[in-house]
Amino acid sequence: MLSGGGDCAGWGLHRLYKAVMNPFTVRIAQGIAQLPPFSGMCYHIILFVVMYLVSVVFVYHYAMKVKCDRSRGFFADGKYDAAVSN
Repeated sequence: MLSGGGDCAGWGLHRLYKAVMNPFTVRIAQGIAQLPPFSGMCYHIILFVVMYLVSVVFVYHYAMKVKCDRSRGFFADGKYDAAVSN
């Protein structure tokens, strides 16, 4: 469950940084913008780490909240309990 939640929370980061951290696309884009190669990479890495940690803390907090009280989760109506128990 936590892994699936982590995938959902990190999906936006994954899409965002898949291109931003790719050396090929960064080099092409910075060449077009006439910037030095890989300038600002330290900023991108710091931003990625901060946003990744924020998303991990959010998912962990939500998972612990639902673990304590299942009625606080997205699937609190009980329709999916049979699928989880199999």
